[in-house]
Amino acid sequence: MCTTTDSATNNNAISTSGIHHLGLSVPDIKQTAAFFIEQLNFTIVGEKPDYPAIFVSDGTVMLTLWQINDSNEMTSFDRKNNVGLHHFALNVANLETLEAFTSTICFS
Repeated sequence: MCTTTDSATNNNAISTSGIHHLGLSVPDIKQTAAFFIEQLNFTIVGEKPDYPAIFVSDGTVMLTLWQINDSNEMTSFDRKNNVGLHHFALNVANLETLEAFTSTICFS
């Protein structure tokens, strides 16, 4: 039998230490990895070429990038009708850092 207790009154409550990594399925793994490396100063911390996957990190967050099989067959995400990751946000120190970052970013 499983019982639940109010976590505020349970000194042995289980908690996490934050997110370890986030996995993203992407249509072009090399282009996506390049974006994080060149624009956000992430580094490659691991790869599984046969999977294929590339692991990138900025020292705080790690992302697992997975190559989808066929980008011609992919379905664009529809937040109103599909279950899945809606978005993720990266934290920056202040508004000036965000503005400096967005002024250098280039989308093709």
